[in-house]
Amino acid sequence: MHFVIFDIDDTLIHSMEADGHYFAEAIELELDIRVDRNWRGYEHVSDAGIVAECAQRHLGRDITLKEYQRIKDRFLRLLEEGLRETPKAIGPMEGACELLAYIKAHENMACSLATGGWRQSAEIKLKHAGLWQKEMILKTSDDAVARVDIMQQAYEAIKTLGPLNSISYVGDGPWDVEATAALGWNFIGIGPRVRGVENWVKNFSNIDMFLNKLLK
Repeated sequence: MHFVIFDIDDTLIHSMEADGHYFAEAIELELDIRVDRNWRGYEHVSDAGIVAECAQRHLGRDITLKEYQRIKDRFLRLLEEGLRETPKAIGPMEGACELLAYIKAHENMACSLATGGWRQSAEIKLKHAGLWQKEMILKTSDDAVARVDIMQQAYEAIKTLGPLNSISYVGDGPWDVEATAALGWNFIGIGPRVRGVENWVKNFSNIDMFLNKLLK
């Protein structure tokens, strides 16, 4: 079995610019701070990890549960409002729908999703992009703080589907490269931020090219 785990933002969907903007705005509005939007500078590039680190950096203390929930709720409202005003801010990556259908149709392949975002926002974006399916296995920042733990949980959820032949993670950020290396998995990069990696695709419009990266 060839297992494929996908990131979501700027991997399966074009969304990072809008998602990052509303996420940072929610933190700033609720904590009255200025957020550093260089996500690579955070220890854990996940919604839970960034919120916790922002509280430590700017307030010198742990985030409270009430603050955490207010930030999440504000972010979801901003995201939904933004999509109503600018529907094209988020859309599917070229070929993503066809690739997911291809994997689903093949008995020797299985996939799941692992994102540093929260589950509710991930579902909103996937539904808006036309990619959401009820049977999707999705692990998020609600399940763990560290990306390696989110990714590992995404694999644990599908590993019983068959014997392991290969396991690959598909992502767009330097933090994805680092987390995949820490887990010892194959990495397939997508988009300009990871253009220099060995296995790279511009998008999923050429399924054969993607499969060559996956199965080699």
